[in-house]
Amino acid sequence: MSLPEKLEEYAGDLEILNDRDSFEYIIELGKAYMGLSSEKKSEANIIKGCTSNAYLTTKIKNGRIYFQGDADSIIVKGYLRIITEGLSNLTPKELLENIDLWISEFLKRTKLNLSMLPSRSNAFTSMISKMKEEAKSSK
Repeated sequence: MSLPEKLEEYAGDLEILNDRDSFEYIIELGKAYMGLSSEKKSEANIIKGCTSNAYLTTKIKNGRIYFQGDADSIIVKGYLRIITEGLSNLTPKELLENIDLWISEFLKRTKLNLSMLPSRSNAFTSMISKMKEEAKSSK
């Protein structure tokens, strides 16, 4: 199964790194991620299930869904960058039909889930659930 282009790019980068370097890469992604303005960090945009404060916004443009995220934790922010950039510019239908397979393939290839603390694994799962909710409500 092929991944969306940007998610494929992140998978390729992570596949060649060891656990320590992957962790550093995710931190760098988080530090360089623009994030959200303070007014977008609202209750409506919160990702429930994250131990840090994490947010996800959704925009539909020309029938395609675009995500933007932010978090207090740099690592969570790095994960958000990977999945928001990796899963944007798709139709809500494409996203809903494929997201579980794509995330499964991404984690299988990168083995990120094996190095995640349980709290970060829960956060990652919560991010994906929030994206699904947003895609369903925008169809």
